[in-house]
Amino acid sequence: CGLDNSYTMGKAARLFAPFRSLGVVCGDEGLFSIQKLGSRTFLTVSVGDAYQVYDTSHLRTSFISPKLPGTIGAIATRRDVTFCAVGERVLALQRGECVATLDTGSTDPVLELMIFGDTTLLAMDREGIAVLPVHECLKKRKAGDDTVLSVAASKRVSLGEGQFTPSCWLHPNAYLNKVLVGSKEGTLRLVNLRSGMIVHEFAGFESPVLCLAQSSLVDVVGLGLANGKAIVVNLRYDEQICTFAHEGVAVTALSFRSDAVPVLVTATVDGALASWDLRERRLIRIERDAHTGEIAGVVFLPNEPVFLSVGTDNAIKMWIMDRSDGSARLLRFRNGHSRPPSRIRYYGQDGHFILSGGHDHAFRLFCTIQDQRSCELAQSRVERERKRHRRNEDTDTKLPPVIAMASCKLRERDWANVVTAHEGLSTAYTWRFEDRALGKSVLRSRHGAITAVEISACGHMCFLGTEDGSVLQFYLQSGRDRGSILSSTGTAVAVLASDATNSVAVACDAAGLVRFIDIQSRSEKGTLALGRGVSCGALQRDSGLLVVALDDFSLVVLDIDLQRIVRRFRGHGGRVTDVAWSPDGRWILSAAMDTTVRVWDVATACCIDEFRCEDPPTGITMSPTGAFLCVSLADTVAVHMLVNRAHFGAVYPRSIELATSLRNVDEVPLLETPTAAFGGGEDAGAVGMDDDGSDDAGSESDADASDAAAWPTPEHHGLVHLAGIPRAQW
Repeated sequence: CGLDNSYTMGKAARLFAPFRSLGVVCGDEGLFSIQKLGSRTFLTVSVGDAYQVYDTSHLRTSFISPKLPGTIGAIATRRDVTFCAVGERVLALQRGECVATLDTGSTDPVLELMIFGDTTLLAMDREGIAVLPVHECLKKRKAGDDTVLSVAASKRVSLGEGQFTPSCWLHPNAYLNKVLVGSKEGTLRLVNLRSGMIVHEFAGFESPVLCLAQSSLVDVVGLGLANGKAIVVNLRYDEQICTFAHEGVAVTALSFRSDAVPVLVTATVDGALASWDLRERRLIRIERDAHTGEIAGVVFLPNEPVFLSVGTDNAIKMWIMDRSDGSARLLRFRNGHSRPPSRIRYYGQDGHFILSGGHDHAFRLFCTIQDQRSCELAQSRVERERKRHRRNEDTDTKLPPVIAMASCKLRERDWANVVTAHEGLSTAYTWRFEDRALGKSVLRSRHGAITAVEISACGHMCFLGTEDGSVLQFYLQSGRDRGSILSSTGTAVAVLASDATNSVAVACDAAGLVRFIDIQSRSEKGTLALGRGVSCGALQRDSGLLVVALDDFSLVVLDIDLQRIVRRFRGHGGRVTDVAWSPDGRWILSAAMDTTVRVWDVATACCIDEFRCEDPPTGITMSPTGAFLCVSLADTVAVHMLVNRAHFGAVYPRSIELATSLRNVDEVPLLETPTAAFGGGEDAGAVGMDDDGSDDAGSESDADASDAAAWPTPEHHGLVHLAGIPRAQW
């Protein structure tokens, strides 16, 4: 099958299309909803402008929605329908398809959603509460029915007069037609939805109320305050039963056990979990590092000693209270980077794994075909050592962020086959891929901090570039130092590479001096001055071509055998952050701080494609099969996969006149960020509708025309066409 071979500036990228995102577990706000269907319990979490559903039995993904027309501000679930608040509107989605748009009757954004009874949805904003009938939304849709209902609020209820800023709410058990609303002023109001009156106001907490939870007893609820107190209150008598206090940190979530054991679990803004014995009114245990960021919510599973914690650190954790002292231990978890990744590289030749180093000091492995196989590589040995030597609790026990990495799959069953350099460290660390953990060898430099690493094609040797310009050689099997193969120049090594025959190594320093090294004789074969500083680079071993990015935002291609420049590309308007080669050596892909990613054709020496990202790209790597391009962005924790259309069909992009795009970067086509679903980025327009009733994606988009052209009509009756979509989508 073929695609349209024309390139139109400002419409869409020709070569790459959004496919899916890796490493996104939950959103920054930690919004979630939990419900039990039959014998199974499902957790629905928001991830920006989409949502994901997890089966709590093993925390496996059950469903991933396409993109919504905006960021989700609140979420609620009822049976197979998910209600998402997007601004002042509420969308009802059934299996990811929009079945209704609910109007709250207000222009303020919706803060909270609540399922009230069987057929009513409550939406709270700053002005009050909207009562929305949703019985039509809960009906099963017939096949082929794409009708989108419009539902208006049947009633709006005011939250009363005076200063009252709603922050959380709760439907107390056995309180008919009433909700309890907490405020940032430290007061509670019990609101009657039928009469629209304030039944009672609870005052005297002297701190903003951040969360509410219902206990197993009628009239008894728990409050979490910004001053670190967790208070258990009897609503009928308006009295405080007991108070538990954290040390000056806000309580952001709390939950009661529902299996007749009097235990309260509280979560704080600094990521700690505390268990409290309500009968003896004492602390059972506190887990101070349960999450690396704020815990947005905790909830016990019905009638089980198991609870879930959802954090803003992109992690969902399941805890079970089965210890002898009644405290909880970690049962299972799903997490990703809590801060944006800084370096990404494909591992091996099958394209199934991606290595990623993040600003959260984690070194992670992402599986592109099965999310359950993604994990963080263990640093327990280093963590124990750094805990013994750290001077205060604020010191991070993990290794600093990764600034360079190299891997070789040939010897993964024999010894450590991944090497990383870390920010400011004079030691490089080895990792054993088979064990998903640190290796035994630590490669130490006597020439200052390590700035670049490389592994030979055979997998036996490792080369380290240092901040003083030296290049060191180590054996990976034993970790033995073979000494320096290149003397110091006083300028840090920015790019380090070795050829396919283990005969030549190339070192480019930050001043723009390229030195060619004979590995066998450990001598310098020649030098080449580029005239500009080097920021990053990559070698294509099969062709012997090395591409380096210079400080003037240009790219230079070097032939390491001839030791001369063979190509030069200009076009970026910002510092180039990363470069990569296509597996066949025909294309060079570059990412820059001007938010653009460009594809350069080496044979014709021209730019054949470009697209703009929502945030500046920090890392880029291409699948060894050529099927996918992965990009990491500065402000997102995900690794975005883009499908290479040229790998699955005939695409003939034309050369781009870069002078036009340099005048205005906004004219470069913006590539939509995909969701975690396969091909999720292309389905955004199928969910939400604009105010005028038109589809978000547009009726004449260039992407739609390409998709239509991808499916030719049969030339003969009974002729079968093979699918051109990636194999991973099946």
